[in-house]
Amino acid sequence: MVANYNDGGRSTSSHSTERWDCAVRSLAIVLGLPYDDVHRHFRMHGRSFQDGVTTKQYERVLDELCPMAHKRWVPVQLNIGEIGHKWATQRILKVYENDTIVMDTYVEFRGEKFAHLCAVVKGVIQDLFLPYNQIVKRVYLICNAD
Repeated sequence: MVANYNDGGRSTSSHSTERWDCAVRSLAIVLGLPYDDVHRHFRMHGRSFQDGVTTKQYERVLDELCPMAHKRWVPVQLNIGEIGHKWATQRILKVYENDTIVMDTYVEFRGEKFAHLCAVVKGVIQDLFLPYNQIVKRVYLICNAD
């Protein structure tokens, strides 16, 4: 896996101490929008400071922000064999190595599930850590609007 340490602009934003903000970071990265703008849109859809988001909230914000960035999003239909497979991350990175995607993943630790959204640009993970051995739930393909 190839990765680039990328906080999506959080460190230079007015929310530099924010945590549990992978949804904000992933959209700031793939859409090329300022972290604070993306953060504000999530707050308008019910996200609290230091808290995660639901799939419904994430997709609503995608619907709002993609046109601003001249982008559109497409949910990727994963093959049955890929859903919930720990090695799906590497396969998905290979299949979409020339695209921009967001992977919605989770990892189980001590009986709990921890969700994570991870930006990937041209096969390179743009995040604060590697989503190694995380289970992929869904993938969002980010395309130019035209």
